Amino acid sequence: MLSARVFYGKPIVGRALWWIGEGDVPNYGVSLQNYFFLQDRVALGLGVNRIEFQPPGEDFGGWEFELRLRYYFLEIEGAGVFFDFNGGWMGAEHSMPPEGTRANYTFSFGPGLDVPLGSGISLLGGCELHHWSNARGTGERAVDNPAQNEFFPWLGLGVRW
Repeated sequence: MLSARVFYGKPIVGRALWWIGEGDVPNYGVSLQNYFFLQDRVALGLGVNRIEFQPPGEDFGGWEFELRLRYYFLEIEGAGVFFDFNGGWMGAEHSMPPEGTRANYTFSFGPGLDVPLGSGISLLGGCELHHWSNARGTGERAVDNPAQNEFFPWLGLGVRW
């Protein structure tokens, strides 16, 4: 399945489950992903996200590259309910969060819905907990990293090939 989506990253300052994030920069963007179904309910994918960060002052961009795992755990009248697990790397034009570094590792997870529209096309939607951090060592400098957690709703279209 090839899918395209739009997303919005709403920062969660403080603790989000186990991860503390001090970053507070909203962002939005588009992504393209390709999933290969390994089994009937399990898909492995690769994704690329173009991100626009909105810190105070001037907006700037970045890219995120992800390895994705999707598990469909329920089907309701043809619609699939799934859970995504993702991990990757993000590079930005400037430090992100502003007190951090330009390069960060990322991970996210969360539920989603796949609603067939016909002819191999699906409406996709979901939300994730998205986290980025330099893990105190991306090569730029080892710092106490401010990190960022965010609520990450998204909406997209998928085409089965």
